[in-house]
Amino acid sequence: RKAAMGRLGFGKLEKIVLSFPKRFWPNDTDLFGVMGDDKVWSEWFDYTELLGVPTLIGFTAGLKAEAIAALTEKEVVATALKELTGVFGEIPDP
Repeated sequence: RKAAMGRLGFGKLEKIVLSFPKRFWPNDTDLFGVMGDDKVWSEWFDYTELLGVPTLIGFTAGLKAEAIAALTEKEVVATALKELTGVFGEIPDP
């Protein structure tokens, strides 16, 4: 069974949880994606309603997740903030 699961090729999955002092993404969305070969964090989920504070959880997988796993926490946060800034412009610090 383990061998069969290994052949599925799911690979590595990494996530980041960022809470912010205020919301900067649209109120009418629970999920948004960021696409592009140079993008690391491809999916973002809004957990604000569940946690009571403006919070996004970002996901990355495969080779990009492997690269993220080698970074420090500060570097990982910087990659996420860079991508969110590219989408939304100026954003608050988490």
